[in-house]
Amino acid sequence: MLAFLAMRSVPELEIKVGLLIIAGLVATIVMVLLSDRLHFEHNYHVKAFLPDAGGLRAHSPVTLSGIRIGEVERLSTVEDPRGNVMVMLKVNQEYRLPVGAKLTIASSGIFGDSYLAFAGTHDPRGQLLPLDGSAEVVANPGFFDTASLQAQKILEGASDLLGSDNRQEVKRLVKNAADLAESASRVARAAEAQTQSLADTLTHIRALSDQLHEDVATLSRSSEQVMTHLDHLLATVETRADQIGSKATDSLAKVDSLVAHSDQLIVGNSDELTKTLAALRQLVERGAHIADAISNGDGVVGQLLLSRDLAKDLNSTAVDLSRAAAFLAAHPESLVFGMSKEQSAAEHERREREKVRRAFDGNYGGIPLVVSTPSAPAPDAGTPPAPTH
Repeated sequence: MLAFLAMRSVPELEIKVGLLIIAGLVATIVMVLLSDRLHFEHNYHVKAFLPDAGGLRAHSPVTLSGIRIGEVERLSTVEDPRGNVMVMLKVNQEYRLPVGAKLTIASSGIFGDSYLAFAGTHDPRGQLLPLDGSAEVVANPGFFDTASLQAQKILEGASDLLGSDNRQEVKRLVKNAADLAESASRVARAAEAQTQSLADTLTHIRALSDQLHEDVATLSRSSEQVMTHLDHLLATVETRADQIGSKATDSLAKVDSLVAHSDQLIVGNSDELTKTLAALRQLVERGAHIADAISNGDGVVGQLLLSRDLAKDLNSTAVDLSRAAAFLAAHPESLVFGMSKEQSAAEHERREREKVRRAFDGNYGGIPLVVSTPSAPAPDAGTPPAPTH
């Protein structure tokens, strides 16, 4: 009988132990599930008044400078000038709020949940909100609410601006803007064409510059060759000068002997020399006669020397050549692009002044010059015409 009772009590004990273990597990699971609703910290209440709940609900977070300090306990509507909605906040006593703390409705992003956010620094010497539940604050609209309100006001103002008269003005402005854009497009195309032309011009100038560099390099090489040739020539000249010096000594000795011999010849042929000098005098008289004829303008040579037309032509040719060389030296690009009308007129004026100056300086062979002007009378038939420029 005792053995039977002992055998019977063992299963009952195991069942009780199993039930106890199951009960403990259930209690543990329940405690875990309810742990977020169980709080052991001390809280105090703050009443917040706001014009609109803005998506707040019970258990919405309450933060202070980004730190969660409590939650929304409940919301209710009231008739209060500070706001139509009263929100009861439950705040942890570890976080004491200053009296001047600013409360706003915030949200986690554009589509996130709304929450209440306190902002403001804690001053140890400042006054704090009481802990007896009488603390009251006024909440301000959040950023998105303020932006929505401002956007609504802007849209209302825009709708007021878009009246019949304003619409006509807007249409006119749009049309003017389109015309301006078209004009700007044409200007841009013209500028693009000018830019392309300028790029082509720069390409030609670069090619000309490269050619000038090559010419300068070639000229430099030629100059080196010329200098080498001159050095060789000077050495040859020095050698020849030494040879000529040695020969000159011999020649002087020969000249001395020749002079002595000449004296002997002069003494022996004095009659012959007298006749030769008489013939030479006649030749000199004939030369003087020819020179007088040339100075009087007789013959071809005299005409060439006294012709003012020939002097004018030679003067004009010399001036044109000198001015052309000076212009090309100052403006080598004119070989490629030519001269403008202004440059051509300026060069023409310079050439004319140079011709007149040279005519007066040279006096064309000593004959007085008369520069003709449009109002001057015509010259006499017997006087050579004055040079015209």
